[in-house]
Amino acid sequence: YEIDSRLRPNGNSGLLVTDLEGFRSYQLEAAWTWEHQALIRARAVFGGEAAIQQFEAIRHEVLSQKRDPEKLRSDVCEMREKMRESLGHCKAGEIHLKQMEGGMVDIEFIVQYLILLWAAEYPALLRWSDNVRQIESLAKEKRLSRKDAATLVQNYRQFRRRAYHLFLENRSARVADQEFVEERGQVVEIWNRLMR
Repeated sequence: YEIDSRLRPNGNSGLLVTDLEGFRSYQLEAAWTWEHQALIRARAVFGGEAAIQQFEAIRHEVLSQKRDPEKLRSDVCEMREKMRESLGHCKAGEIHLKQMEGGMVDIEFIVQYLILLWAAEYPALLRWSDNVRQIESLAKEKRLSRKDAATLVQNYRQFRRRAYHLFLENRSARVADQEFVEERGQVVEIWNRLMR
């Protein structure tokens, strides 16, 4: 697994590795909302059974915190805007499947927002770390309509499939802006309804 060491709490000056209790303390007392968004996708990939269980318990404890809905929405939208500003640049006539408005990252941020908003009351939302099953869990717990869930899953899979094909051709995830017009519009409509 590739590690982006710039994403440490103290940037390049911080520790690369910490013990689980230090990780827990940081997550509960000092972590930013975007770090909790990342924790939603986290899963243990190596370690003894006890360490994996301890990590999962910390993840559950952190993500199950009750949150202020307006602050959460503001934090998530602000981070999404920062990402768009720094990562969403394409040539005229192109869009980026991940970073475009109505793209993969918008879907991921919708899911992360809803999970952080509702996990305290619906712990089953924390079972999975992948987007598709998280969307399905949100629908099952009635935190997202079946229609919206189906739209998000279908569009996410289409965007991801196209991005994978481009990756296999050694190309970036940029496509002509005439592609996925309807799908992007559907995601934007859901974003505007849930995130504005």
